[in-house]
Amino acid sequence: MVDWLRQWSAWLRSTPFSTWACNYRNNHNAACRASWLAVAAWLGDKTLASELIAGAKERQWTNTTNSSLPYQQLGAPDCPGCDGACTGSCGQAPIGGQIWRDGELPDEAGRVNSVGYTVAELGNLFTLGQLSRHPDVGDDLFAYVSANGSSIRAALDHLVPYALGQKSWTRHTETTRFEIYPQLRQAAAVFGNRSYTQWAGRIAATGCASSSGGCAGDASVLWWPED
Repeated sequence: MVDWLRQWSAWLRSTPFSTWACNYRNNHNAACRASWLAVAAWLGDKTLASELIAGAKERQWTNTTNSSLPYQQLGAPDCPGCDGACTGSCGQAPIGGQIWRDGELPDEAGRVNSVGYTVAELGNLFTLGQLSRHPDVGDDLFAYVSANGSSIRAALDHLVPYALGQKSWTRHTETTRFEIYPQLRQAAAVFGNRSYTQWAGRIAATGCASSSGGCAGDASVLWWPED
């Protein structure tokens, strides 16, 4: 298993696919970093973990592989210094580049299924945050606030009033349920704020579509039990 993970990690470092996925300007970036960070933590590869964490914080314009993919395919239309023929990776960090100060995720909010993608990306960010607390990583992204004031916590707080029915989502969307119950339970433990527990309870009263047993059957009940 360990040998296979080492081989997979080496492949991710060398393939143009990871250059695209881990540096794309929407949910692919956080999802790629989270899955790769899990491998780095398992292997105890602190150097790789540090690289992945650093790239998740501030807006980055780096070339981490010898990718031959053209600039347009990397999904970074505002890459400075590029005239449309750049190679390498040009992207926006999941926290510093893809979360606004008020917590909105503009690249997800602009999609056809804006609620579905926004909630999915919040899940990616919370997975990334949890992995960042692993002893072999040790750089807590939940505590991180970027230079422009964005953070994982802000991304969650932005969605709470919509999930509670206090605000109406005005963007086009195919899904109207804000399935943030797991992140609220996790946030209560991570940030030590019982408001998240109370909000999770209010959402539980309307049910969790992600679990056949309702919110009580959601795995987060086991992972993040109430005090």
